[in-house]
Amino acid sequence: MSPTPADRLERAELARIISDALESRVRHGSESTVSALVGSWGSGKSWLLQEIKARIIQSNTKVADNQISVRSFNPWLYSDEDSLFAGFAQLLLGEIARRKVRNRVAKGLEIIGPSLKFGAIDLSDATSSLAGALTYALDPQSIQSSIRKALRRSEKRILVVLDDLDRLTPDELLMTFKLVRLLGDIGGIHYLLVYDEDTILHLLASTPIAAANAGRARSYLEKIVSKKFSIPPMLPSQINALGLERILEEARALGVPLPVESISRFEWNFDQIMRTLLSTPRALDQYFGEVFALPAELFQEIDFSDWCGSTFLRISFPDVWKLILEYRNALTGNSEPYADADEGAVSAFETAVEKLVVNRTQLQSVIDLLAALFPQSGLKYRRVPTGGPSRESLAANRRIGDSRFFERYLWLSLPPGDISDGAITAALRGISQLDPTETNFQTFGKLLESAPLDVIDRIRFLVPSPGISLPSIIRYVSVHAPFNDLASIYAGSGLSTAIYRIISMLESSASEDDVALIRAEALSLPLAKNSLWFEIVRRHRDGVNDVVDNALLDVKNHILDLIGDQLGEFPTPGELSQAQAIGFHFFRYSRHDQFIEIARRQVDDGKWRADDTLGLALAVWTGSGGQRIDSLSTEDIQAVFGVEFLKDRDQTLRSEEAEWTGSLPENWTLDGLPPTVENRRLIVHAAVRKILADHVPGLDSA
Repeated sequence: MSPTPADRLERAELARIISDALESRVRHGSESTVSALVGSWGSGKSWLLQEIKARIIQSNTKVADNQISVRSFNPWLYSDEDSLFAGFAQLLLGEIARRKVRNRVAKGLEIIGPSLKFGAIDLSDATSSLAGALTYALDPQSIQSSIRKALRRSEKRILVVLDDLDRLTPDELLMTFKLVRLLGDIGGIHYLLVYDEDTILHLLASTPIAAANAGRARSYLEKIVSKKFSIPPMLPSQINALGLERILEEARALGVPLPVESISRFEWNFDQIMRTLLSTPRALDQYFGEVFALPAELFQEIDFSDWCGSTFLRISFPDVWKLILEYRNALTGNSEPYADADEGAVSAFETAVEKLVVNRTQLQSVIDLLAALFPQSGLKYRRVPTGGPSRESLAANRRIGDSRFFERYLWLSLPPGDISDGAITAALRGISQLDPTETNFQTFGKLLESAPLDVIDRIRFLVPSPGISLPSIIRYVSVHAPFNDLASIYAGSGLSTAIYRIISMLESSASEDDVALIRAEALSLPLAKNSLWFEIVRRHRDGVNDVVDNALLDVKNHILDLIGDQLGEFPTPGELSQAQAIGFHFFRYSRHDQFIEIARRQVDDGKWRADDTLGLALAVWTGSGGQRIDSLSTEDIQAVFGVEFLKDRDQTLRSEEAEWTGSLPENWTLDGLPPTVENRRLIVHAAVRKILADHVPGLDSA
C-alpha cells in the first residue's frame, strides 16, 4: 500500500486510536459490527481513512491468526441498484476460497438480490456465472451460514470499507444499508461506513423510512451504526497554518509585493470573515490553488489583499460575484474615478445580496468583505475597521475598488488595452539612464501619448523608485506633447488634472537634489518651451514643501519676466488667442501694478483698444439676475484706471464707439447678455459714459 501523505493536521495519533479500536472489534469480536468514520466534506476523511487502513494491514504482520482482509467498496461507482448489489456480491465472493461454497453463495445472492440482471460474477480462480451455480434455492439464513463456515475455516476476518455514502441517492443509500443489514450478523464480516453525517441524515429524511422526520432519520442511522468515530474540527492555529500563513509564505517565495498595509488587510479579512467558511483542508487547498492560479508577474499589477478577498467571493459565493460584475460602476464610484457612487444602485445591490445569501451570519461576512473591497461604495458594514482608504489610496495600490483597476481582478492576464505598471516602470528607467537612446524616449512617449492622465497618475505612485529619475521624467514631459502645448492642456479636464499630478510628484517625491536639477532645467527654457511650467506655477499653492515652494517661485518669476518682455507684442485683449489669454491674465493678476503701467502705455501707443483694456477691470458677467445696464457698478474701472485716465482718453473711446451702428438696449440684463467680445465692449463704453457723466460736469455723455 502506498504511503499516506504528510500529516498536515497532526492526526497520526487519532488514526492510531481509531485503527486500534477497529482492529480490536474486527479481530476479536464474535459478531459482525458496523462502525462509521464521520466528518464533513473536505474535513480530511480520506487521509485519515488511508492511514487507518494502512495501520490495520500492517498489524497483520504481527499476528498469525485472525488475519484481517481490508476491502474497499464504493457504492457511488455503481449506476443503479442492480449493479450495486452485483458489485457487493462480487466483493464477498472474492473472499471465499472454496469454489463449491462460492457457487452456493452466488446462487443465493441471485435469489435475494434486487433482480436477475446483475450479470456474471468473477469467481477469481473459477470461470463461473450465476447460470452455472447450483440449481437449488437458498434462503438468506443459508447464505449467511455458508459464508460464516467459509470464513471460520479460513480464520479470515473481513473489514469492508464503504466510502462516499453521502454521494448516493436516497434509494441507493437504502439499498446499501439493506446489503449491510442482510449480511450484518455474519461473524467475521465487519463494516466501516464513511460519510458526512448531515448529508446522510438529509438523504434518509427524504425516504419513506423517515418521511421528512429528522428524528426518525437519526434513529434509523443509529440502528445501523454501532460505533461512530467523529473527525474533530480544525483548530484555529491549523486553519491559519494551511490558509493565511501558507498563502503569505508562497507569496513571498514568488516575489509578490506585500506592503504592510495590504498584509494587515488580508490578515483581518481572513481572521474575521473568511475563516468560518475556510474551515476544512479541502476548502483551504482549493482556495490556495485559486489564489495562485494568477501568473506570478501579474501580482505586480494588483493589490494582493484585494485579490485574495475577491477570489474568496468568487469561489465561495459565485452568485454574489456575478452580482458584483453587474454593479461594478456603483461599487467603484461609477466609471469616472472621482465620481460619487450611485447610492440607489448600492442599495439595490445590498438587497440583491440579501436574497442570495440566506444564512444571516454568512450574509454579514459577505457584506463586510464587500465593504473592505469597495470602501468608497457606501455599503453598510459592521466589522470593517473604520476610516476606509481614500480614493487616492485605492489608486496608489491598484485596488479593485478603483474602476481603472477593476478589470484586472477578472482576468488571468492583463486586460486588453491596459498598460501594465511593469511597462511604465521599464520605460521610466529607460529615460532615466545617463545616456538614454531615442528608442527609450519613443517607448515612454508612446505610453504617455496613449493615456496621458492614466500614465501620469500611475507615475506618481511609482516614484521614488530605484533607477527612476524624477528630473528625467519632468524634463521629458516639459518638451513633448501633450504638455508642451497649452491648447492641448485645455482640450480636456483630464490633462489639466495631470498637471496637478505632476505637482503632487514634485511635492511628495522630489529630493532636494531633484528640485535643484528641475529648477535649473525650468529656468533655462524660453517661453515657447515653458507651457508645462507655466501651468505648474499657475496652479501651485504654497505650504506643502518649502524647498519646492522656493524653487517654483523662482520658476514663476522667470516665466513672468518672459511674459512681461513679450506683453507689448500681444494683440488687443479682445483678440487674444486662448494660449495668449492664459499668459496675459496670469501676468495681470500676478504683477498687477506692472501690468497697469504696461496697459496704459499700450493704449496710448494705440496697440490695445481702450475699451478692451478698460474691460479687464470690469467683471461684467457676474451681475445678479434682473440687474440693468444703467445700474452697472463702475467702481472697478474707476479704481484701476482713474477718472483722469478716462477723461484724457475720451476722444479715443468716442472713436471706438463710432464703430457701432446701434446701442445697448436699456432693458438688457447682465445674466441675459451673451458673453461676446462685442457685448463686453458695448458695456465698457456704457460704463465709461456713466463715470464721466457722474464725475466730469459738463462733459457730454451722449
